[in-house]
Amino acid sequence: MNRDEIRNEVTHLAQMLAGPDPRGETYLQKVARLSTARRTAEEVVMAQLAWINDPELPLGQAREEWEQTRPSDENLISWAERMQDSPDLMPSSVELEQMAKDWALSVEFLQLLVATEPPREYMRANQATLREAANIRFLRELR
Repeated sequence: MNRDEIRNEVTHLAQMLAGPDPRGETYLQKVARLSTARRTAEEVVMAQLAWINDPELPLGQAREEWEQTRPSDENLISWAERMQDSPDLMPSSVELEQMAKDWALSVEFLQLLVATEPPREYMRANQATLREAANIRFLRELR
């Protein structure tokens, strides 16, 4: 992969991770969201390049093992249902940002998941985003 391809991959992934501008977002919040998305994208792309250059296991086998042990997307559905049943349990913005980072999703994705009745429908409608988030989490663990 040449530098331009790497730069394009990072840019594309960062845009996807950052998502659309949330309504009411301040300038500093936007800077933080875009910076976090950029850093995460850079980490993922670099991990991917490192894997390509020095694989310990065949990538397919490593992914299979990871899929068997990773937290299920069903956990997100259960979490969203609990938040709908008890809105007072909704995590703080810092906790929500950490959860979004852990799951490689945007805060807005998690907020919309909680806002959609039933959450499973939102998950179904956003399978591509969930697949990309799983790819990001897998690549993080390769490092």
